[in-house]
Amino acid sequence: MLPFFKNKKNKPIERKGKERSVSSDDLNIEKQATPNRNEPVQTKLSFHPQWKLQDEEKYVYQFMSNDLPALQPNQISMAGIDLQVNRKDVGVTAFVRNSLAYDIGLPKMGVYLLDKDENQLGHRVFDLARLGRLPAESDRPWLFTFRDADLNVPKDELPSSGWALAFDLKKPEEKHTLELHPEWRQKLIRPHQRKLKEFVEENPPAKNQISFTGLNAEYKENGDLNVMLLIHNGTSKDLVIKELPIRIVDREGNIIAEAGFSMEEFPIGAHRSKPWSFSFTKRVQHIENADLTGFRVTAVPQKTADAEAKAEEE
Repeated sequence: MLPFFKNKKNKPIERKGKERSVSSDDLNIEKQATPNRNEPVQTKLSFHPQWKLQDEEKYVYQFMSNDLPALQPNQISMAGIDLQVNRKDVGVTAFVRNSLAYDIGLPKMGVYLLDKDENQLGHRVFDLARLGRLPAESDRPWLFTFRDADLNVPKDELPSSGWALAFDLKKPEEKHTLELHPEWRQKLIRPHQRKLKEFVEENPPAKNQISFTGLNAEYKENGDLNVMLLIHNGTSKDLVIKELPIRIVDREGNIIAEAGFSMEEFPIGAHRSKPWSFSFTKRVQHIENADLTGFRVTAVPQKTADAEAKAEEE
């Protein structure tokens, strides 16, 4: 059973989200010549062929579909149904609606989660081709999953109603932005988060590459070298990093330290930059008390094993 139905017993059937529509001309979809229409379009319910639903679920969706307002011709929209906060993510259910006179397929694109005042609560790039072909004049329910790293606010601050999903009309490859681990979001004050986000968006990394930007480096009293950096995913695919060999060099190119770090599972979304901190013990340092002015971070061709090297959150 879908998350939306877990808490619906004995509760009124109603949509908790708002609707946001765009002209199909604003989306990168195929066009077909059709007669001009001026009258509003009432869409009809359609399920993805692979969705296996119980009769109760079908009834609820049909009830809400019948209650949707008519669309203007040539519109694509998302009408919010329900928002469920889970332990690891947030599931947002919405009708994706098509008022065109022919079936369409949607591209990979960003989707915003907005509050009632249009503030951005979250953003993630979704492969909307997974929706399948949307029939002409139809509405299809779909589940959009936002990870903690996709959200701009803590999960417990998300509104239960009045929110909306909206298409991000920028092509995913044209927009690079910040992704924060939930613990970093709690530790970094909002002004610092905004400055870091502005820095990332104003200084996008090279496309189709994994790269690094050093933010800060300092020696601790025990001689360990702590380095905070941005890990850039300049590709169009979400990545999960498990092992990360890193080299720190000075402005002359001399190696200060290098080590391989076990990251367990460290996800970075497509076109995202994520900050993280790393600690280099004395055993993996090539130069002690080096001049860290203008230091750079690069990847090592293969992992340098060291039991004392550890990645840590800061």
